[in-house]
Amino acid sequence: MKHLNSKIKVSTGTITWLVGSLYGLIIMAGLLFPNPVNGQTLSASPSGFDFGVYTGAGITTLGPGITAGITARNSGHQFILRGISTDMEPAGETWEIAGLYGRVIAVRSFQVSAGVGVGVIGGKGYPKLFATGNREDIDTMIGFPVEGRVTWKPVRHAGLGLHSFANVNTVQPIGGVALTLHVNLW
Repeated sequence: MKHLNSKIKVSTGTITWLVGSLYGLIIMAGLLFPNPVNGQTLSASPSGFDFGVYTGAGITTLGPGITAGITARNSGHQFILRGISTDMEPAGETWEIAGLYGRVIAVRSFQVSAGVGVGVIGGKGYPKLFATGNREDIDTMIGFPVEGRVTWKPVRHAGLGLHSFANVNTVQPIGGVALTLHVNLW
């Protein structure tokens, strides 16, 4: 198995894009989730406990992809277990499995959330960020996922969402946007 590390040349534009994206997510989280003095409650937090699943298709930095996950929310706190695939064919995908913690607020029939966590990434990778060059096997490694989501829930048990996600790691960073369907189980 070839190691992709020896062939990666990261351009300044790629680093600028990743750093800018990270700053953008931090600013978005700061604007959406201003922490009160006690740091644990949000005035617009949805109340109660929800447990649900979501799935969707979208576009990633490596091509079309899919995402699926399980969410558990208690008031403004949200725990997420998610999986992402960057290819419709399992043999050619870069995949991620991650656990995230985030905050969520409700504004009318919309829920806005952001989260960060830790995950495992593997599969096939490319020498450059946007799927250029030949695909090669990459070693399974630790990555740091981030996500932001806006979900429209016209009814309590279902909704449509716009899910933005990224995984920052040393070999094959991925990111994307997906249209998702959310179903609350209870």
